[in-house]
Amino acid sequence: MRSREVLYIVVIATGTALFVIAIGTSILGPFIINTIFTADENAYVLMENINGTERLRLYSGMKAHVEYISSQSSLAGQEIDTIQLRLEKKGSPTGLAAVGVFDSNLTLVKLFGSIDAGAVETEYKDYSFTLGIFDKGYVLQPGDGVGILYDGGDDDNRLGITMDAAGLFDGRKTFHRSYEQRENRWVSQLDADLNMKLTSKRAPLAQPAKYVMIHFDDGFQSQYNHAYPVLEQYGLKGTFWIVCDYANSTRDGYVNWKQVDQLVSDGQDIQNHGMTHARLPTLTNEQVTIAVRDCKEMVIQHGSTGDAFAIPFNEGDEDPRIVGIISNFHAYGKGSGGAPQPADCGGSCEISNADGTYNKSNRYTMAQWSHDAYSRNGNMTEQQMLDGFVKTVNLGEVDAEGGIVNIPIIMYHRINEGGTSPSASLFAAEMQYLRDKGFRTIGMDDITYDPQEKKFRLR
Repeated sequence: MRSREVLYIVVIATGTALFVIAIGTSILGPFIINTIFTADENAYVLMENINGTERLRLYSGMKAHVEYISSQSSLAGQEIDTIQLRLEKKGSPTGLAAVGVFDSNLTLVKLFGSIDAGAVETEYKDYSFTLGIFDKGYVLQPGDGVGILYDGGDDDNRLGITMDAAGLFDGRKTFHRSYEQRENRWVSQLDADLNMKLTSKRAPLAQPAKYVMIHFDDGFQSQYNHAYPVLEQYGLKGTFWIVCDYANSTRDGYVNWKQVDQLVSDGQDIQNHGMTHARLPTLTNEQVTIAVRDCKEMVIQHGSTGDAFAIPFNEGDEDPRIVGIISNFHAYGKGSGGAPQPADCGGSCEISNADGTYNKSNRYTMAQWSHDAYSRNGNMTEQQMLDGFVKTVNLGEVDAEGGIVNIPIIMYHRINEGGTSPSASLFAAEMQYLRDKGFRTIGMDDITYDPQEKKFRLR
């Protein structure tokens, strides 16, 4: 079918005047040439990273640069109508570059405008792309990438864009991603922002205080194959508990360190699940120490905070000997003890009560809602399992100061392997629910323990 060419007129309004920038036709929609944009003084600034000077190339080999919106982002659920980018050209690039919102497959979700590469200045200049005056603003969703796509040019004839240099990352839980055509993959930079200004004519919305933690025990390959792509699609975050000897040996059915590194590079959390997944109560103190300490060192080398430990088989969390050794190396951990979730532990998260007895509801005994254990409770349909998931994730509560009252942990083992493991379609439906309802999925690296208040807090 023949592409439709659309007559366009770009009109930018300021408080006192209208500027007609360009008139012509384009199959991509409006593009802006030599933009003379005067910002609306009444616009609300939702993101403003304009100080970085680190230069990035934009051409057919590195054809997209975006700011990635994760579920933890303060921008998720916010409406924008203007994107400002800093661009320049080198050589004589030709063709159009599209500016807007893209998904993980590089599909254009919302076009804000396009620009003729040949018309870009030879020195860096800010270009603004604004939705039409009759167009509704775009509500950002987890998994969106806001930025620019240019599939033309080459290394000598290209566009350039800038990114925040070291020390300027604003920590909004968004981060820069670039698409490498040769590798056919996104490359994430978790400590950098694309130079960008996002504004809206509408006031920012209040952020929902709905949190949940998505955990994957043991590092099964099916988690990487079936869960990780869905997390990426919806901009969600999980914690993957790695058994280090499984990753070391590239044991069949488990992730290897290269895959672990890919998880970390895309903003997922990894934590320590022991060297061998041994039953800790059967080990000596020295053996428990090796199992806990040595795997911690490995996951830290691969990008983990190393703050947390998950007790294999949930065996040993009621044993002061086991928990005492874990506490020598970790700030908190997961078992099946009295603490129902990352919570206030009923008064104190310390290992010992005031009278010196063992506190079963301590910060190393976080419990979880096990998806496969739940499905074993009866011959349940997928709809019944989804209903149970929805009921559980809505139990979370965080106070106004960021103190954690209760955050549900949803735990998975295998995905789409039959038996009690959820199908890939059920897992996708559960994650879509979280995205659509505005939940923020946080990792173990997003919480901290306050020893003064003896409770967990969001970082």
